Amino acid sequence: MNKSIFVSIGIVSLLYAFLIGGYLILLYPAIQRLKGIFIVKKRLRMSEQKQNKSAVYKHLDQLLVTTRLKAFNPYSFLIFSILLSIVLLYLGIQNFSGMVVLLLSIFGGVLPYGLLRIRLEGMRHKGSFEGEKVISEFLRQYRICNYNVHETLEQIIGHLEHSKISQRLFFQILIRLRNTGNPELIREACDLYYFGIHTNWSRMLATNLRMASEKGVNISLAVEDILIQLRDARSASEERRRMNSEATRMTVFMVPILYVSTIFLSCRYMDLPFSNFCVNQFNTSQGLLFFLFIWFSFLFNLLVLDFFNHHRFDC
Repeated sequence: MNKSIFVSIGIVSLLYAFLIGGYLILLYPAIQRLKGIFIVKKRLRMSEQKQNKSAVYKHLDQLLVTTRLKAFNPYSFLIFSILLSIVLLYLGIQNFSGMVVLLLSIFGGVLPYGLLRIRLEGMRHKGSFEGEKVISEFLRQYRICNYNVHETLEQIIGHLEHSKISQRLFFQILIRLRNTGNPELIREACDLYYFGIHTNWSRMLATNLRMASEKGVNISLAVEDILIQLRDARSASEERRRMNSEATRMTVFMVPILYVSTIFLSCRYMDLPFSNFCVNQFNTSQGLLFFLFIWFSFLFNLLVLDFFNHHRFDC
């Protein structure tokens, strides 16, 4: 009796399983359509959220990704900056007057961003000199990979051991390109390279990456043109460096030598005691003003020369 009940229950369960399986087979196309609609709506919501983010958020996101500050996202970075500003405001109220407290608080809020900008500018200067090597390697891998830009990025990351800035940026771009097909997100991913290097050649390369990722365009000729421009720019840069080095040597050595020479000639041929010269130079308003003018001009020239000598490499 008990055995027949178990057999009946098994047969009924099997029939119900076949019935449910049949319904699932019949409804499978509809289920797949519903699943596709749900996925598309989810992607659209994510895309809208991404597009609705402010320019400040996007800028901080690029800055944090480029400088590899993984401990913060844009929102937490803003919160940290505001908290630092509040802490310095609280400490300043107890020790300083109103205007000084305000300036101290503003300085505290801007300090984290300023430190990141200093780090970013250092990375941009270093990365700008990677251009010719990066472009030539990209072009070589692009041809080997049969003009597939995603495979090219995968391969080039392993061949840029001596171009660390571009290697890290290409890695971030590849991750973002793999996770999206949205043209706007593709643009943001490729713009990360231009943001990290911030030169004309990096902007052209980022634009070509976007075109290849978004539309599948063959960008080999455009990349070749960038490489030609970089080689011409290198020749011009070497000539400019040679000319600037001459100006630097003249400024650094000639100005102090001329100043010391004028002191020697004044004391030797004008019968002016050195002690009187020092009194006239540093103990009178006219002499001190001319001395400060000479040396401030000297320092300003050094800053200008340093700016041109350490300018980012660009075409």
